[in-house]
Amino acid sequence: MTVPILQDEVNRKAFDTIAWLTLAVTQGKITPEQFSTGIDALFMATSGLVTDRDYIIMISEAQSLIEKVKNARIQQHAAESRPRPSFGDW
Repeated sequence: MTVPILQDEVNRKAFDTIAWLTLAVTQGKITPEQFSTGIDALFMATSGLVTDRDYIIMISEAQSLIEKVKNARIQQHAAESRPRPSFGDW
């Protein structure tokens, strides 16, 4: 049995966490805001420790995706908050 290399384990754990967060938000187990906080915390905790360049790309894509979701929710909320004409306004 080979002993795992610490760097490989850090990389693996970081990718596993991104996968878990992504699955949790797509299944509705966590909110987009919780997902964003999780991604931010993961990045802050592992910045400089994860050596795989794809990690930064995945973090960036996750953040841009969640920003799109947040913006869509804001627009939907704004549209729902607009006053609707009532019967007497005709």
